[in-house]
Amino acid sequence: MLNLTHADFDCFHEQERSYLDGLKEPPLKDHISVQYIQALDEVAVRQYVISHPYQFHAVMHDMGIMHSHYPLSNSTHRKSHKHF
Repeated sequence: MLNLTHADFDCFHEQERSYLDGLKEPPLKDHISVQYIQALDEVAVRQYVISHPYQFHAVMHDMGIMHSHYPLSNSTHRKSHKHF
């Protein structure tokens, strides 16, 4: 026989709750790993933009996601065509 009391079950319940609450957030190692991969992706994009500025701006423009922080220079600006 295990000789468990009501207090033991209360303790087990609290331990289980603490364990499950800990699962709500990913481990810090995973969070840091995701941030690291996102930073590497951003570096790769910036390296591409620096080495291929005209292609990058043309693609951004064609996709319709041109933003003020990605301006087209006058030499690369294409006239926009309205589609009806």
